Amino acid sequence: MITASALQGQFRPRSPNSTRHPAAVTSYAPSDKDMSAQLLEIKDKGADSLILFGRPADVTLVIKQMNDLGIKLTTIGNASMVAQTTLNNLSAAEADGGYAIGGMIPRHRPTPKILDWAKRVQEKYKVPADNFTVSYYDTVYMLEIDHRKSRLRQAGDT
Repeated sequence: MITASALQGQFRPRSPNSTRHPAAVTSYAPSDKDMSAQLLEIKDKGADSLILFGRPADVTLVIKQMNDLGIKLTTIGNASMVAQTTLNNLSAAEADGGYAIGGMIPRHRPTPKILDWAKRVQEKYKVPADNFTVSYYDTVYMLEIDHRKSRLRQAGDT
C-alpha cells in the first residue's frame, strides 16, 4: 500500500481481531520523485497487490517506476488511476491491469437511511463516512476478491 503522506493514517485493519493486514504500508511526500524505496519494500514484503492513492502526477510516477523495477502487482487506486492526465503519460502496457474506484455519498439528501449508515461507519471504523472511506472500504474488498481468485487459480494448478 502506498499513499500520499497526508493519507497515511487513514489505513488500518478493519478491527483489532482482523487477521488480514497489509504486507507493507508506505507513503511519499509531495516533493518525492523516486518511489523505488517504497516499491521495493512492498515487493520484498511479499505483497500480491497494491493500493495506490494519490494525485495523477504521483500515480503516474509510481506506475512508471513499478514498470521500470519489473514489479507486477494488481493495482487499485483512487480516480487518479484513470484520470486523463495520468493516462496521457502512461503507455497502454503500463496502464493495463489497474483498477480505479470512487464513491459518492449523497450528502445533499440526509435521509434516515443515510444518517444511520454514516453513524454505523463512524462507530465501527472510527472514521467519518465520506468519499475517502467508501473508496478505502471498496478497495480493500476488491483486493480481497483478487486475492481469493489468485488462490483459486493456484489451487487449480496443483
